[in-house]
Formats: sequence, C-alpha cells, structure tokens
Amino acid sequence: MTNELRAESLGRWAKRCGISYRTAWRWFRDHRLPEDVVAEQMPTGTILVRDRRVSTNSQQEKQAVIYARTNPHQDQSAMQEQIESCRSFCGARGWTVTQIVREIAPGVGPQRIKLARLIEQGAARLVIATPSVLSRFDFRLCEALWQRMGSELIVVDRSDEIAGAGGALEDLTDALNITCHRHYGPKRGNALVQMLNRVVHGTLSV
Repeated sequence: MTNELRAESLGRWAKRCGISYRTAWRWFRDHRLPEDVVAEQMPTGTILVRDRRVSTNSQQEKQAVIYARTNPHQDQSAMQEQIESCRSFCGARGWTVTQIVREIAPGVGPQRIKLARLIEQGAARLVIATPSVLSRFDFRLCEALWQRMGSELIVVDRSDEIAGAGGALEDLTDALNITCHRHYGPKRGNALVQMLNRVVHGTLSV
C-alpha cells in the first residue's frame, strides 16, 4: 500500500499547502492546479485531490479511522461497544485514531450516507468491529472496493462471520423496510413494515 495517490479533500489539501480554500477552489475551477496534482468532483459536490508530490511518512502509516454503525432498532450502547473494541485494537498496534464516524442506519440500502462519504474520501485505514458493520450481505465486495482504492480495511472480530452467528432478524427487517417503502410509499409502507415486524418477531399469528 502507498500513500502517494491517496485522496484528500480540497480543503485539507489547501491547508497542508498553506493556501486558502478559495485559492485552491479557483485553481481547480480554472484548471490551474500544479502538474502533479489531480482533482475530481464527486456527485455529492466534494472535491478530492491526489497529490503525487506527497511522500509516504511513518506518521501517516500509523493513522486509522474508526467506523461504527448500528441499526435504528438496536440498543445504541452497541455503538460505544464497537468504538471501544476498535480503539483498543488500534492502541495495541500503536495506531493513532484520527477520526471516529458514527452512523445509525440499516445494514443494507442507501441510507449509509456517512459510509459513502468515507468511500469518497478514501480513508487510508478503516477499522470496524465486525464485518456486519459494513454489510452482512456483500462484505466481500466491500473488501474488494477498499483494496482497489489502495486502502486497508481492518476487521477486529470476524468470529460472527465464520460462525454465521446472529443478525438474521436484523437483516430481514432491513430488507422488508426498504422493499415496502420503495413499492408502497411511506404511509402504506410503514403500516406494512410494522405488521411484518410483528410476524418476524412472533407476536402476530398468520
């Protein structure tokens, strides 16, 4: 893994170079960025910069970003448990946690907005507690994506993935929620989701 072509936001790049954001934005707009600097604007509006002049240094190699996610139906104490697990893992390896991203969203679907931003920013090392924090359905694709970006995806505990333990009802609830809202709209979708949730959890006979 190298840091030479790692992406960073335009604002962070400008600060590192000692220029104002306005100046950096004007250079980007007018196609006047330095020869070894490549920038592109994401669909969200974020401008990402890759500066070939930035050399690898040991401090960057020791940095890590923690991403923690819980389902809206989960006990939110699980969020802090994820963070503490990741903190301990990073500390044991001498890594400095530069950012902690907390997100409350289903494990499937487009609601994981903060995760999408992390992908756009291209964090050099992303640390998560378990595979299901990103996705239980297509985690292998997530791994391939991070690898393709030249970044590290670190999973603290893969035991649930290996044993196939837990999460089935959460996944089913998320899938029902997304499907009902997409096909029936918010009002009718909510009513149907509530009924199906009672079926899934055994509180309504069918």
